[in-house]
Order: sequence, then structure tokens, then C-alpha cells
Amino acid sequence: MSLHPYGIFIAVAFETGFKVFTLVHEQLSHLNDINLPRCGIVRYAHGGQFIISNENSNIFIFDSIYYDTLYTLKGHGHRVHDVALSNDDVTLVSTCQAGVVYVWTLADVKDINKTKGTMKDRSHHRGENPYTKILYDKQEDIFVGVGKKNCLTVLTKETSWKYFECRAS
Repeated sequence: MSLHPYGIFIAVAFETGFKVFTLVHEQLSHLNDINLPRCGIVRYAHGGQFIISNENSNIFIFDSIYYDTLYTLKGHGHRVHDVALSNDDVTLVSTCQAGVVYVWTLADVKDINKTKGTMKDRSHHRGENPYTKILYDKQEDIFVGVGKKNCLTVLTKETSWKYFECRAS
């Protein structure tokens, strides 16, 4: 579920896609349905100008007014678990069930006809503990991932995307 930054729209992900509602006079009113089989993510951009969602292993970015597909990001070989967007809405980080992390620069995506994103950087975290939730801070250039087995991973570019792992006891 994601709330538009101005607080007037709510997008909710379902297995069959996502629905957008508007808040009018303290009531929810249905606005639109986007059909995406095996959808699991919906996020408004920090500026509210687009919505990010997924269909299995592909990531879609929709215009938040007309709901047209702006970008389709392909690259993950498995279902996308989570996405994180930089505060300036230019860098998108995604992770899938296999634990692969992609960093997408949306400015680069525009240059290739809106069909397939490019990888700016890529880091792997494979094995028994793929990330389930992620955060990304572009200014500090730091990535944080949380795995299913109480594991927190911190990746920094300064350390050549090496990771530091700690397990909660």
C-alpha cells in the first residue's frame, strides 16, 4: 500500500494488480484498476508524479495521472520482492527472490525508448537469505537490505559494494 505524498490518493497492491482510491470527504472512492498478474508492490514516487509496481519479475512505472506505462524495467530472473526510490526520484533500487540487487538510473531508461532499463550497478546477495525489504539513500550512497533470517545487510559504494552482515540473536 502507498499513500500519495499529498495524501489524496491511496494505491493498494493485490495479487492481480493494484487499485487506486481517492480520499473525498473522509471516504474512499475507487479511481482506477491496473491489471498486473503476480503484483506485489506499489509505491508512489516521492514527488507523486509516478507509481512503481511489478508483474512477477518486471517492474513497471506508471504515470500517476493517466496511468500510462512510462517504463518497463526488465532484468530480474525471479519475482521482485521490493523496490526503493531515491529522494530525488531518479534512482530506483530493486531486489528479487534470488537476492539480486539492481540499481536503475531512470534518466538512462528514457534514452532507450522506455522499453528496458539499464543497470548502472549490480550487486549480488545470493543463497539462503534474499532481501525482503530494502532502503536506499542516494546522497549517502548506502543500501540496506533485510533478509528473512533476521539478517541486516549494509552495502556501500565506497567499499566497492561489499557488504557487512549482522544477525539478530
